[in-house]
Amino acid sequence: MGGNFRVGLEDNFYLPNGDMAKSNGECLEAGATLARMIGREIATITEMREMLKIVM
Repeated sequence: MGGNFRVGLEDNFYLPNGDMAKSNGECLEAGATLARMIGREIATITEMREMLKIVM
C-alpha cells in the first residue's frame, strides 16, 4: 500500500504527545521518528522528486 504519509501543520496541529506543534519542523520531526520506529526510512529530496516525476 505504499506506506507513504504526509505531515505538517496543514494536516494536524498536535504532536503525538498531545502538545500543539509550534512549527512544521516539529511535525516533520515527529513523523520521521514514527516512521523510523516502524522500520521505515525517510526519502531524500532526490528520491521524492523521482517518485513524483518532478524534473529539475
